[in-house]
Amino acid sequence: LTRHGVNDPDMARYAAVRRFYWVRQQSMLRSVQPVLEALSSAGARIMLLKGLPLQQVYARAALRPTSDLDLWVPRSDLPAAFRSLTELGFLPVNRRLPRDGVGADAYTVQHAVTLRRDADGLEVDLHARLHKSIPSISLADTLFRRATPLTVAATSVVRLSLEGSILHAAAHGLGSETGSAVRGIADVATLLEDGRDVIDWEELKRLAREAEALTAVATMVMEAYEAMGIPVPQQAAAALDVREASRADRWGWKLVRPGQPSQVFRSALLSYLRARSAAKRDAEP
Repeated sequence: LTRHGVNDPDMARYAAVRRFYWVRQQSMLRSVQPVLEALSSAGARIMLLKGLPLQQVYARAALRPTSDLDLWVPRSDLPAAFRSLTELGFLPVNRRLPRDGVGADAYTVQHAVTLRRDADGLEVDLHARLHKSIPSISLADTLFRRATPLTVAATSVVRLSLEGSILHAAAHGLGSETGSAVRGIADVATLLEDGRDVIDWEELKRLAREAEALTAVATMVMEAYEAMGIPVPQQAAAALDVREASRADRWGWKLVRPGQPSQVFRSALLSYLRARSAAKRDAEP
């Protein structure tokens, strides 16, 4: 704003808000470091989602605050991950779940299990699927195999590929129950700008169709380009043609969009039905 010549009394307040998030982020990173180290030492392979990896593409970490730790581990590593988190004082927020947080059925029907440590309030969302409205369980395994290395708090982990990150950010932006997709648009726009010369649009299309999220990706990508004031690249427009989306894709994202009556109930019911269907389809013998 300063570079653009904006001079307003609220600028001081914005600076204070930015400093608040910077300080909180430093505190969170100190809490996260021993958690990631413990998980790694327990043999759990970690793929970070959402906030922490996205901070790597923003100009400054304070511009993309996050208050929890979102991660995914392969199903074979789940027992070690839950055991390690429990030893660190984390318990499932849903008290009806067993202390280890998982029977396989409960874990795969829910898109994630949230665990909280009362000592400092830190929350860890341990994901089975990328998003509540993305039914595929196996897609996360595919993206894990294509993930890129990342070091957070001196611990080696991995993060989603560029195309996987755009898919995930778009799903969260369009499926937000709070009604605000502003952060989602900012996330998608930042990823598009950071990877503008290397995005594989056909790969993004393939991932979006497998996730039944072509509608979400196309919508958020178009809105992100509009927000940046940049014309949509022809290759992007051709790849993300919503006419190629399945009926389940189109109607599924229409139902989870905010601002509709009984939005939360519809979203939860739809997510459960799609996840149950995917869990049966992906079930191991």
